[in-house]
Amino acid sequence: GDQTIRSWMNDPARIGPQDYEDLSIIATCATGNLLAGEIEDIWGAVKQVRAAHMSAGMKLSKLLVEHLPGQLPDIEEEETKIELVLGDLQLGKVLIVQIDDIGERFEKRAHWEVNQVLEDL
Repeated sequence: GDQTIRSWMNDPARIGPQDYEDLSIIATCATGNLLAGEIEDIWGAVKQVRAAHMSAGMKLSKLLVEHLPGQLPDIEEEETKIELVLGDLQLGKVLIVQIDDIGERFEKRAHWEVNQVLEDL
């Protein structure tokens, strides 16, 4: 669904734990102690799946850039919401907004806040 795709494109940390050290904690809580080699194998698999995941996300982004212009209605003054479709695949809603102002200084944000509409800030 659209929530899965949103998470997929914005939060690569959801594939496995963010930090290697967390694997042994998870293993201890879930199944007991794993051998060091098993944790290495799991961490390698997490990194491999993350790389494939990010690659697929970049390919999806490229497809959206190629196909989005043909799906745009007339842009309204305030904001425009459209249902985004790629072939038979429903990708969810897209909100097109006009940027009125950009802050004067850099503000560090978490990766899941980038390219998101942040209301009431």
